[in-house]
Amino acid sequence: FLLGSTATVGGASTIDGNKANLTGGSTANNAAGGIYLTQTTTGDTSTVNLIDTASVSDNDAVNETGGIIIDKGGILNVSDSVTILGNGLAGGSSGIAVYPNSTLNVWDTPQIGASDTDNGVFLASGMSATVPAGKDLLAGARINFEGLEDGAAEGALVAKRADASAAVTDESAFMAWTAGTYSVVRNASNTSEYVLEAKTDVDVLTIARLFGSERYETARQVANYERDISMEDVLIVASGHNYNF
Repeated sequence: FLLGSTATVGGASTIDGNKANLTGGSTANNAAGGIYLTQTTTGDTSTVNLIDTASVSDNDAVNETGGIIIDKGGILNVSDSVTILGNGLAGGSSGIAVYPNSTLNVWDTPQIGASDTDNGVFLASGMSATVPAGKDLLAGARINFEGLEDGAAEGALVAKRADASAAVTDESAFMAWTAGTYSVVRNASNTSEYVLEAKTDVDVLTIARLFGSERYETARQVANYERDISMEDVLIVASGHNYNF
């Protein structure tokens, strides 16, 4: 629990295997199993820097976010090869919950959710992840998005570049929408933003069964399948004598 201060978790440090429980009271007020950032009553904000190969993984909570909550002006910087994986989903979100007036900065090769079944970032109304000015997401990064308080929709913003630039490499390749239905893509009308796009139908492999009464007829069926061989510039002819084909 970080209240109005700054902390750095680096090296090979781990915040793993914790569970946030309450004794008495309402579980509706439960916090994160891993890290909770918020401000003091006088407005002093909290900042956590996750660097190197630090890990926040396999944490859980009774009613909220298993991994990390960024709340009320909190700033979470996730860089290098940090991993935030396998945190529990307990009615809130699993990896990172980004609540109003808070900031999630990501760059380099972090992994927030490593697969389509490992949820990652939940974004409260109007929130998005940010790639800081002068930084990039690089090959090996993966940022999963698991939910939007405003609801998933075509064109919904999930991440942006702070300097409004377009990355040389399309960083949407390192982002995924784990709830299905949508993909994360670079916004065609603003290439510094990454938004949701409805998934198109996947091409389906079709198989045709081609045959003839004997091998010569089968060869003719194959040669003419979905094309007119009389229009071909080059034909290769092989003998069928002695069962050659």
